[in-house]
Amino acid sequence: MPLGGEIIIRSKRVIKTEDLETQIFEFSMIKWLSAEWLSFGISLLAPGGKHERHSHPDAEEILYVLSGEGEVIFYPEGEKHTISPGTLIDIPPGKEHATMATSWEPLKMIIVCVPHGPERKLRESPECTVLPPGEIPKYKYK
Repeated sequence: MPLGGEIIIRSKRVIKTEDLETQIFEFSMIKWLSAEWLSFGISLLAPGGKHERHSHPDAEEILYVLSGEGEVIFYPEGEKHTISPGTLIDIPPGKEHATMATSWEPLKMIIVCVPHGPERKLRESPECTVLPPGEIPKYKYK
């Protein structure tokens, strides 16, 4: 099992984020640690950015907001919730949802998926660019 989708470093009990690869998307980036039973991620969603409507058929997902503000929408109901630091979001397997950053600062969240797996699907998507551990993402400002 990987660090970020490919390898777990079982010899390490403490892993720093710079030791993890970074998945880069148009409006977000995620660092993942895939363990034996779950995956743990730190996500940064750019201001105005959105994780489009999607689901994880085989995994429960829990989000915890560290900073920024946003919205989560559950489908097909269109049920919308404002999210801010301290908000926990429980997303059952297969539940369609979307998240967006609605403030001027990035929406920073912790992601936990049980069992692991969604991080691998994201890594394999054509929208994903993978940066190796230690490489700093380059931002483009308009």
